[in-house]
Parts: sequence; structure tokens; C-alpha cells
Amino acid sequence: MKFLFAACLAVLVHPSTFAGEASPAVDVGDWSKANERVHEVGGWKAYAREIESSQAAPVQTQAQGSRTALSLDEAIERAMALEPSLRSTLANVSRHPKDYPLLSDHQRSALTQESRLVADIRALYFAAVVAKERVNYQAQVVETAAIVSELATRMRKVGNLNLLHQTEEQLSLAKTQRHLSQARLHAATSLEALARRLQHGGDPNSLHLPSRLPELPKQLAEMSSVDQNLLKSPSSHPSVLQTQSEVRLALVARDEAYASARHYRDEILPLQRRLSEEHLLHYNGMIKGVFDLLKDARHQIQAVEGYLQALHSYWHSEAALEPKLAALREQLSQLRRDAWK
Repeated sequence: MKFLFAACLAVLVHPSTFAGEASPAVDVGDWSKANERVHEVGGWKAYAREIESSQAAPVQTQAQGSRTALSLDEAIERAMALEPSLRSTLANVSRHPKDYPLLSDHQRSALTQESRLVADIRALYFAAVVAKERVNYQAQVVETAAIVSELATRMRKVGNLNLLHQTEEQLSLAKTQRHLSQARLHAATSLEALARRLQHGGDPNSLHLPSRLPELPKQLAEMSSVDQNLLKSPSSHPSVLQTQSEVRLALVARDEAYASARHYRDEILPLQRRLSEEHLLHYNGMIKGVFDLLKDARHQIQAVEGYLQALHSYWHSEAALEPKLAALREQLSQLRRDAWK
């Protein structure tokens, strides 16, 4: 779905449109044609961010130009390669929860270590990808704000805008530029953290991360029946009760993050798109002015940023769940082996 952010530059030819003057009646049926005409003459500068999950490429196959992006699996493999003894220990070990009590202490310890390693890499990877995505998006916002600020300056010169509105748009541009600077710093920090963890030498940008987070899965993965039983297993030990509580909270966090991201994707973003289309039609019909569009553009920005945050929260909470399950298996394997029966 496409989100339009920029103000109309060509309308400077007709400054009265923005002066609060009465607009002539327009046939509703002509709005769509007017909209198409505005695009044809280049009056609108549009920016798009595709959200449809059906069109989103998986992280594993995204590319930066002609270079294939580093997938999450590849990042985990690089991290595992730095732990040869761990890889050797786990070479032929069953990872199914039902087989856990049959493993040696050394093998179980290796599985716990692996779960922490994978969670660590996933968290760092997703943080770096979403930070990069925010930079790309914020750069579009800054470019839009620059166009709007220039538009306001020109309107002020021809007497169709007061100093208050011009100053507001200049301040908005200054703030978006600051936000872009902060986003770039955060992206660089996140990328450096991932590069350090993978012991990647040279320029961190050579990791070639994907430009966006993976979309939501169609449905949440269910815990194995073994893990479900372990989570419900009665125990009087303080340690086990604490871990069971942490697992339950991690599940709630994951489920709620998934629901929030899905709500943004399926409800908020489509509604925002529909609202934006209506604003544009009303503007082309000279029923609304440019500042109505600017207000709508800010709502679009908030909606997209909210979706990015919700999507990242889901993947982060998904990564945090497995180490807690691994800790629960280890505790009960030592204290309550009968929990597997």
C-alpha cells in the first residue's frame, strides 16, 4: 500500500487554493480523474512503503543491489562457527524436548548455551535491521518535510501564508532532521553490536543487512506438548517456580506483540491508507487545503512508525522465549525428571 507524504508543489501556480477562500463546487465523479491528472503532471511527489505481507520478500532472499543480504540463519551459522567445541558437541544431539532427559549433562549444557547464542544473535540481528529500516523511512520523512518547508516559504512570499504556519513547517523540518540524525546513530550502534558479536572484521556495512524486518508469520508457533507439560508441572522449588513464571510472561509478551503488529497491519494501516486517499480526493476537489494533507501525512508517519515498533517487538519477544524454555528444561531435568512422563 502506498503512503503519500509530500505536499503539492505545482499548486503554487494557484495560491488561492491555500488561502482559505471558498472553493467552487466539484462533481464527486471527477475527483479520481483530478487525482490521476495531478500525478501525471508531477504536482505530487510521492513516496511508497510496501506493507503487504504477500508481496514481502523473505529476509533470507533479500538483496542490496546485486549483493545478497545476510540472512538470520547465516548470522547464526557465523556465530556457531566461533564456537567449534559447542558445534562439535551438538553435532548429533537430538533437539526434541522429549529426548532432553536422555542427554548427558554436557550435552544439555550445550543445548542451553546454544539457545542463548541463537537468542542473542536474533535480538542483535533484528535490532540492526529495524534500525536500518527506520533510517530509510526517516530519510523519506525529511525529504518530505523539506519540500513542505519550501512550499511554505514560497506561499509566505506571495502573501498566502502567515508567519506562524511558515515557522511551524520550518520547525517541523528541523525536528525531522534531528530525528534522522538520531536514527543514523542508532543504526550505526546496532550494526556495530552485531558485527562485534559475529567478530566481523572491516567495515560493518559489508554485512549487507536486509532493508526491512521479515513480515509476521501466518500464525504463532505452538509449544511442544512436552514443554506445555513442563510449564504446568507442579513444583515447590523457588527456582522452578520463578522460571515457569518467566516463561509464561514471555509467552504473553510474544502473543501480545504478535496481536499488536497484526492489528497495525490488518486494521490501522489499511484504514490510514483509505483515509489518506479520501483526503487526497477532497484536496483535488478543492474541498480541503494543503494543511489538511500535511496533518494527514503526520498521521501516516505515526502509523508506519507504530507498525515498525510493533513488528520489532514481536520478533524480539520471539527471540527471548526459547532461552527461558531451555532453562526450564534444564531445571526440571535435575529436580523433576518425572515431569517428562
